Amino acid sequence: MELHIVSASSIAQQFWCEMQVDLKRHYGAISTKEMEGGKVIHDDLLLEISKVRQVKIKTPSDRLHTNLHNILMGVKQYKNIGLTRELQVFFKFGSVLILCSVDELRKIDEEGRDSLNRRRKFKKTQMTETKTRTSNRRPSSSQIYRDKIQGMIYWYGLNSMMNESMGLEEVYTAFGIDPDAISLSEEYMNSLKIPSESQPLYDNRFFWDNQIKEIYKEIAKIPKLSDVIKLKYIYQITREEIHTEEFQFDPRFFSKKMEWALDYWLGRRKPISVGERNQWKCNFCNYKEKCPSFG
Repeated sequence: MELHIVSASSIAQQFWCEMQVDLKRHYGAISTKEMEGGKVIHDDLLLEISKVRQVKIKTPSDRLHTNLHNILMGVKQYKNIGLTRELQVFFKFGSVLILCSVDELRKIDEEGRDSLNRRRKFKKTQMTETKTRTSNRRPSSSQIYRDKIQGMIYWYGLNSMMNESMGLEEVYTAFGIDPDAISLSEEYMNSLKIPSESQPLYDNRFFWDNQIKEIYKEIAKIPKLSDVIKLKYIYQITREEIHTEEFQFDPRFFSKKMEWALDYWLGRRKPISVGERNQWKCNFCNYKEKCPSFG
């Protein structure tokens, strides 16, 4: 069966406007001031707790190596300080491979009951999805709905990695790599100051298989995910939190919504417009002049 590769943000955006997602695929991404401001804030939040090194990524192998390294460093950071940000996640839902970056994981104490039904506190991992806004107002219910879906995608994805739900071959497929012909580019190795005599190590599939297995091994050691996901919105100008919500991961709701969304990516149906009732969303769309449903 053919594997499709989709980003978590694209799936979540379908719950705002699926036609916008389709137009982006045809005409390319359009950068906005809000998107650029949001990226700056996310980068700053990462730099609060991590050092970032710029590397030259030229090949899919370079990208996989970067992802594996970042995941391992992120998990180690979480174990050391109980916090990590921008943790890379890759997982499969049905025949679709999904790539994403979890905004924040934080170790918390969560009350519950043990096997003897006694109340006690357990160490859990809480996931936070952070959004930024150019207006100092609470987001609309439609925006919150979309962002809750995205938070659930991240939760499901990380939980899947903790349970090693993807095989080695599927990981290679997700990054567009032939594992028997894998090699880092010279530019990438130079940017990491890897000596050229070490090249044979990175050309060996055995090395890569072990790296992926190590990722699964380490990520499985972190505390169990809390069912409660945190969603917070930051005002871009002052960087103050303007709205926060907590909600639970709902497996039945999530599966139903994902099956609907992925039918589009699998070519089982055409994109759906927002309809007359939600046409107000078109006022915030950069593709409206190209949209067959607009006007």
